[in-house]
Amino acid sequence: MPVKLTPARWRELCDVQWDINGQIDYTPDLEQFGQPERWAVVGDKGDCDDYMLTKRAELIADGWPVDSLLPAVCDTAGGRHAVLVVVTDRGDYVLDNRYPEVMPWADLPYSNWSRLDFESGQWVKIAT
Repeated sequence: MPVKLTPARWRELCDVQWDINGQIDYTPDLEQFGQPERWAVVGDKGDCDDYMLTKRAELIADGWPVDSLLPAVCDTAGGRHAVLVVVTDRGDYVLDNRYPEVMPWADLPYSNWSRLDFESGQWVKIAT
């Protein structure tokens, strides 16, 4: 499952993080889709889960292994939040629409982490 994090792969992660964060304007699902929650790959508007899925789709299109790109949710001061966790041989990194840079998940000020387990399809709690 962990992908080998080469300098080229690191640049790809950073480029996708920067590009998608700049491409999408934060828009709540109720405003965009007329429903309180909907996860989707989007073009120019979306909320945190849409940023996450769009980044994941971009990395998959770039040849990243699907099982190294795990949707995750966590608690923030403002409620639940979705991010993309990338599992690498150098640790787990997060692509988050609230930060410009790719960061180690443990460096983020969030709690109560869960991520999708690729093999079982179940949400599993991440020990912090």
